[in-house]
Amino acid sequence: MKQIAIVSLHQNLSDYTNMITSLHCSFRIIRCTDSLSPLCDGLLLPGDRDCAPLLYGQKNNGSRNICLEEDLLQLSALDCYRLAGRPVLGIGAGMHIINIAFGGSICQHIGHYPHDAVRIRSPLKPKVFDRCHDTTLSEGSMLEALYGTSLLVNSSHHQALDRIGYRLDCVQSAFDGCPEAVLHRSLPIMGVQWHPERLLPKENKTDCPSPPADGSLLFRLFLAFI
Repeated sequence: MKQIAIVSLHQNLSDYTNMITSLHCSFRIIRCTDSLSPLCDGLLLPGDRDCAPLLYGQKNNGSRNICLEEDLLQLSALDCYRLAGRPVLGIGAGMHIINIAFGGSICQHIGHYPHDAVRIRSPLKPKVFDRCHDTTLSEGSMLEALYGTSLLVNSSHHQALDRIGYRLDCVQSAFDGCPEAVLHRSLPIMGVQWHPERLLPKENKTDCPSPPADGSLLFRLFLAFI
């Protein structure tokens, strides 16, 4: 059975672990550098926070909910898995960590949201809503092959990638050009701004004219790298 390492110090990981187990994989939660060895088959970098601006050479200008200790732990894990050639998936702040690791930077506050955004709700968590908006996927990318040229995704971020890291390509963008996904040109490393672990269309109630993305497809792509 494939095993995925999830690196996090504090956040609730139930959405991630539920998705992984639904795909017949196991997981190991990493909370310190001593637990990084032995390596699992793949690495998941989750995130519901802002990364420390000092990591990309800036002062705090709107960042919040910072945990430098978790940032450093995720960067260490990413370095281990990168050197081993094992797949890495970054979600939310996890994508930001990937971008920072390859020399990129973060826009600390974007401060706007599309007026035509819609809300979706899962019956498993009836009090939790996600806002969704359309995105465009780059022609010829793996994500375009998986989802097509446009995709409705959820969104709960106030930051975005600014300078894209070395050898990372933006392969998905929002209405305003905000990067929604990056892929490394030669390594099995990808990151998404949206949260596929919360997107299972059969479970989501929505009035959207088109259904939101099936997040399990992205996880299957990640597992296919193993």
